[in-house]
Amino acid sequence: MNGDTEACFHLALFTLLRGWSLDGMTWLARAADAGHEAALELQNADDVRAQAAEVAYRHACALEAGGPTRASIARCFYRLAAETGHPGATAKLKVAPAADAPLTASDFDQPLMS
Repeated sequence: MNGDTEACFHLALFTLLRGWSLDGMTWLARAADAGHEAALELQNADDVRAQAAEVAYRHACALEAGGPTRASIARCFYRLAAETGHPGATAKLKVAPAADAPLTASDFDQPLMS
């Protein structure tokens, strides 16, 4: 809402992949209107949800490459993509280190802030 185009795009991914299409398309439009390149591409996809899963997977891979401090964020994007059946995201979650237990659906039902 304060001009953070990347945040709008992330909200679009989260909401689209959680099945909240109306909210997802609203956030996607905001990001696209601000010129976010990936949002513009995603807006024109034939299957927006499947393409959003691919984008989330690629984003998670990039986050994971950024080191351990970004691993938990990456896992959130992997989980969202895996819930749509994305094979790469599903595989990433299956090989998660034992010390880093896989997220469950209930992890996404918790409030972001308390």
